[in-house]
Amino acid sequence: MMRFLSWFVTIALLLIALGFALANNEAVTLSLWPFDAALTMPLSVLALGLLFIGFLLGSLIMWIALLPTRFQACRLRRELAALEEKQQAMPAPPSPPQKKRCWFGARKCH
Repeated sequence: MMRFLSWFVTIALLLIALGFALANNEAVTLSLWPFDAALTMPLSVLALGLLFIGFLLGSLIMWIALLPTRFQACRLRRELAALEEKQQAMPAPPSPPQKKRCWFGARKCH
């Protein structure tokens, strides 16, 4: 269900971006302040390019923020593997003694 919802949201966002690009094809001039350069491009290309750059920067920031969690997960997987090996090497515990079962209505078990 979540996968379907994810695909639905992704396709909806792509359709919105496509509609935006088709509706905004006016040329705009972007002048780069410290340099004496100017770029002329459609507004949709500029906006979608800036959104893409924002997506890349956000992804990079999240990847860096999650590095400690990934390192911890890797360390815990190694510890788990070592403990499982240690458990396999241990002898099996003795089975508990079997209780004698009494028949219904019996006063003593034999």
